[in-house]
Amino acid sequence: PTGMSPEEAMGEPTDVRSDLYCAASLAWLALVGQPPFVERSFSRYLRRLVQDPPPRLRFHRPDAPSALEGVLRAAMAKDPADRPASAEAFLELLEACCPSRSTLPPPLRG
Repeated sequence: PTGMSPEEAMGEPTDVRSDLYCAASLAWLALVGQPPFVERSFSRYLRRLVQDPPPRLRFHRPDAPSALEGVLRAAMAKDPADRPASAEAFLELLEACCPSRSTLPPPLRG
């Protein structure tokens, strides 16, 4: 369920902004080595997914640009209306905060 959006978890309609939530969650997984929300119980996971803000990326990856954390947190906003409106808008935000690959922290290797 790493890529599940809060609205999907609640059985609400989904759109491209749900996909952006999933993309940001997968980026988090690649950067941190675990999903944004980790719980043993599926019901606790769903509760956190729906209620809790995403954790701080820089707590887990101090080498991550703060702007990248902002972009991922925006894409993982609980309310889809608060997320980027399109994949293009999300990409523009990513490119603005990380203009070159050298500004991105490397993914964790398992």
